[in-house]
Amino acid sequence: MVAYSSIAHMGLVVIGLMVWNVLTLNGALLQMVNHGLSTSALFMMVGMLNERIATRQLADLGGLWKRMPVFGAFFLLFAMSAMGIPGLNNFVGEILILIGTFQAHPVVAVLGFTGMVFTLVYVLRMVQETLLGPSREEHDLWDVTPREILILGVLAAAVVFIGLFPQPVLNILDAPVRNLVEQTASLAAMR
Repeated sequence: MVAYSSIAHMGLVVIGLMVWNVLTLNGALLQMVNHGLSTSALFMMVGMLNERIATRQLADLGGLWKRMPVFGAFFLLFAMSAMGIPGLNNFVGEILILIGTFQAHPVVAVLGFTGMVFTLVYVLRMVQETLLGPSREEHDLWDVTPREILILGVLAAAVVFIGLFPQPVLNILDAPVRNLVEQTASLAAMR
């Protein structure tokens, strides 16, 4: 399920690259950074579960929120980021891509948004089956260790920071993107 969110995020990146304007390129680059943060955190958490219960099968999980509350909180945060919830990092890249695409190709923007809705549905299903509901199997579980809290905490801080204050990152991206768009426009004009 985590890998499916990668497909959705990279699909939006491809849309941003295909539209090729300053807004969509900034969004695509930011989305690649955001994807690296949220999805890598989710994959690490899948690895933590695999270490504890020796499975990555969704059917073997359930009720982890009660048994691993700190893990559950981090998992929910990163899942919400993958869903593109406002205030978290992925939302910023996605909205830039969609706005820039809508200005140039409204139908493509609507299709991109529809893909985001499907992402929302299956990430919600993953959260529901992993964190909520009855435990499907009894495992000897322990919550996150201090080392894991440190790793996940740094990623969580970056997810929230970029979601609330994206401008410092966008300031880094904007000048090279504008230069790239101008250079390609001048090359196209020379033909």
